[in-house]
Amino acid sequence: MICKVRNKNDLFYICLENAILTYAMMFSHFLASIFHK
Repeated sequence: MICKVRNKNDLFYICLENAILTYAMMFSHFLASIFHK
């Protein structure tokens, strides 16, 4: 995961946000696969 930001705090929050979005997408796909059986 590449984050281009000005300082370390921005880096931390942007990477954290990206990670949360990634996990949310994975989780939604997981739920969809369960409910579409």
